[in-house]
Amino acid sequence: MRVLTDHQFSDGTEISGTRIDEALADVVEHVNAVPHGDLANRWLYFQCVAGFMPSPPDYALSTDIWRLPFLQEENHTGPGGIFPGTTAPPAVDSQHRVKGIYQYHTCTHWVWTQALRFPRPVRLVDITLALLVDNVYPNTFQYTGSPPPEKAKQTYVDDISIVLSVDHPWAPEDRTQNAVEFARHKWSAMAELFRDAGAPGAPTQNMCPSKGYGNTAGLVIRARDLDIPLFPGARIRLCLVLPNWAAGSAPWGDYPTAQQAYNSTLTFAEEVVE
Repeated sequence: MRVLTDHQFSDGTEISGTRIDEALADVVEHVNAVPHGDLANRWLYFQCVAGFMPSPPDYALSTDIWRLPFLQEENHTGPGGIFPGTTAPPAVDSQHRVKGIYQYHTCTHWVWTQALRFPRPVRLVDITLALLVDNVYPNTFQYTGSPPPEKAKQTYVDDISIVLSVDHPWAPEDRTQNAVEFARHKWSAMAELFRDAGAPGAPTQNMCPSKGYGNTAGLVIRARDLDIPLFPGARIRLCLVLPNWAAGSAPWGDYPTAQQAYNSTLTFAEEVVE
């Protein structure tokens, strides 16, 4: 009752026409402008989709081609830290581009970062990342040939990291102040494989016009039912982190970011406000 009016009518209290009129006026005012909290929430789902096809390893004429849009995880001004043809800044504000990744002792990392900003509050519901291979992109996601020193031969890769963080509202460029909302490390690719091109009964061509590069296979990494609330004005960063082992380490090879094509889908829910 107090939600509608502050007047209370019960045994032992005064009941007058004036108080009844004031209570009814409060009810009319409430009904004509129902507060936001009195309505059931309705949500509109939307998705942010991104992807790219890197220059394949056979066509990667130099490291300047195959690595973009990936950047080195360690942000520095030393050799290899500055893109050719650019001027090194006097210093860097954030030594690491990603907060909260699994660090190996014998390798560095490449990072693909997507930054999104939302002026209104939303909920992050689902993260889906696809690493796609075919006859052009050769990654097997299995340590074969000459595996990295910390990995066992014939096992599936477990050195991919996924991190989603929210920038600090007053220090958005300082990576140490990020709030890590989701992180996934040390997971086996065997659990994320989809439709191996060699599976019995797999169609050789199911596109028109023909794709021409063999069946598509790879990894689909999905984190569902996250329900992560994001405050108004929040800027999030989704980071896909790939290892950069010594040259020739299978399956990443000399060009780890060029071994597969990429697709990402982020699903959000935004409240419907009339």
